[in-house]
Amino acid sequence: MYSISTDQFVRRKVRWMLPPSLVNRVLVNGKPVHFGLTPGVDCVVLEFATGEMKSSTIRIAYAPVGCRVDHAGSVAEGDELNLSVTGATIERVDDRCGVLASTKVLSPGRLTARVRTGLLAPYMGSGGWGR
Repeated sequence: MYSISTDQFVRRKVRWMLPPSLVNRVLVNGKPVHFGLTPGVDCVVLEFATGEMKSSTIRIAYAPVGCRVDHAGSVAEGDELNLSVTGATIERVDDRCGVLASTKVLSPGRLTARVRTGLLAPYMGSGGWGR
C-alpha cells in the first residue's frame, strides 16, 4: 500500500517499476483502475493514471514470476554486455534508442551485446563520462 496526499486536487500519472511479475489488479482508493504493463530488463513497468483527487491510496496485487536476470550493473561506451536469464526466454532485443552497436542471442537464456561508441561525444566538454 502506498499513500500520496496533496493540498490541491491533482491527476496522477504513475509509472512504477516492479520485479518481473503478473499484475492482477491495481486499486486507487479501493476502486480498480485500468493499467498497462511494459516489459523491461529485470522488471515490468506498471503505468496508470488517476482522476483529480487530493489523496490516493494505491494497492497493487501482483505475483513475481520467479525468473532471474543476471547482468552488469553498469556499462560504458564500447563495453560488452552479457545478459542471462533463468525461468524466462529471450526472444529478441528492442533497441529503440540505438544504444547498442550489436546484439546476438546466444541461446534462449543468454545474449551478448556491445554498447555503441560516440554516444557521449556531445557531452565530452563536461568531462569523461562513460569512459
